[in-house]
Amino acid sequence: MDAARDRRLPALDGLRGLAALVVLLSHVVMAGVPALGAAAVFGAEPSGVAWLFVHTPLATVWAGPELVIVFFVLSGLVLTRALQARPVRPGAFLVGRIVRLYLPVWASLGLAAALLALVPRSPSLAPMAGASDWLNDLAQPVGAESVSRSVALVLDGSVYGNGKLNGVLWSLRWEVWFSLALPLLMLVRGTIARLAIPLVIVSLLAVDHGAGHASLRFLPPFAVGVVLALHEQRIGAWRAALGGRGAWPAAALALSLLSADLWLPGTSLGSGPDGALGSGPGGTLVLVGAALAVLVPLLYGSVARVLCTRPMQWLGSRSFSLYLVHFPIVLAFAYGLDQPPFGILLALALPTSLLAAEAFHRAIERPCHALARAATAQIAARYRHREPAPAVAPA
Repeated sequence: MDAARDRRLPALDGLRGLAALVVLLSHVVMAGVPALGAAAVFGAEPSGVAWLFVHTPLATVWAGPELVIVFFVLSGLVLTRALQARPVRPGAFLVGRIVRLYLPVWASLGLAAALLALVPRSPSLAPMAGASDWLNDLAQPVGAESVSRSVALVLDGSVYGNGKLNGVLWSLRWEVWFSLALPLLMLVRGTIARLAIPLVIVSLLAVDHGAGHASLRFLPPFAVGVVLALHEQRIGAWRAALGGRGAWPAAALALSLLSADLWLPGTSLGSGPDGALGSGPGGTLVLVGAALAVLVPLLYGSVARVLCTRPMQWLGSRSFSLYLVHFPIVLAFAYGLDQPPFGILLALALPTSLLAAEAFHRAIERPCHALARAATAQIAARYRHREPAPAVAPA
């Protein structure tokens, strides 16, 4: 079992890459398709073909904020799994985690600032005739308070708040808080494992009743990931029992539920000021979909093989870099070209973001990852050095 935990799960890397690609596509859609941009930000009711991409499971292809919930479940699973395989002192874990998260984030803010200087976003650009409401909502000066919140990460702020240098950093706030909590959770992991079903139910209820409380919407997915990690052996037994049956219906169900907060009747559209994932039944189903999205490649080899293909593995290895760099790139093209049509914006922003992700990964993320590992090892070594030598038993 320990050996199993110690191995990477490449299918989950591919899933992470797919989620990052959908987040990128969501921002291109909101910038280049005004009807969907208005639906995402203000809850406007779309018509025509756009209606299908809001009120049916087709919404999943651009459900970026909902795919971020997959990131959260993955973080809960992968970090818990790693700490079980190689336990480290809380201080060593937290220092490494802070280096791993903060340094790439700060570098991404530098890139965003450079692009903002090159292609300004200011009130003089808004409202652009026929422009996406999402773009108009972002066309405001970036102030010192916004920058300080982005630098700190843990400070409260809106998801797509006006004046944001990099609008994707809202999710990193929850990654930091979960990282701070995880060493404490590991102390009671036995209790968590025993109470897995009640904890999952409480997590779903928290999202259902989380209106106005961002923590109730964005922390439960991490808890679900922790539960999955603590029951990896049971997941293996389920995999053997299923024998590959029902793989693609399960995958389709997961993908459909990931946009349930958009298409479920009675749900309200719009990201709101403090979170993109809706609360209520729609948000709860999104969390169920995210958990299934993580479970399906663990249960079915046929799905895992798709996620283990070379393009998906490349995306997975560059997913964090792609997540950090694409937002200012999409905005630079959208504002610089005076809101080009969706097809042109996608043709420009997608390859540019992928190339920038590769460069960012090589120049920033990979060195920061190595630095984080080194910092963790160094602090762990100091702890070992300070521990008293074991007492010698009397002869």
